[in-house]
Amino acid sequence: ELNKTGFGTLISVRPNDTAELTLVYELPFEFKDEYYLLLQKQPGNEFTSFNINLPVAKDAQVFPNSNKAVIQEDIVTWNGLLDENLEFIINK
Repeated sequence: ELNKTGFGTLISVRPNDTAELTLVYELPFEFKDEYYLLLQKQPGNEFTSFNINLPVAKDAQVFPNSNKAVIQEDIVTWNGLLDENLEFIINK
C-alpha cells in the first residue's frame, strides 16, 4: 500500500514491566542506487527505543548522519528513541 511495507503486531506487557520485540526483514530485492527507510511513531504511543542494523556497501553514504548513524565495515547502525517520525536514506 502506498509503495510501503508495513509491520504490525500485538504484544501484552503487564503494567510496570518491559518487553523487547525484534523484527527481522529481508529486502525482496537488492537496491541499486538509493534505499529509503521511514520509521513512523504511532500516535499516542510513548517514546519507543529502536535499533536498526542494515547491511550496506563499504562505500555507501548514509543520510542524515545527524541521526547518529554508526558505520562499521559493511553495516550501518542507528539507535535512539522514536519520539517523532524518522527518515533514513542510504546511497550505494
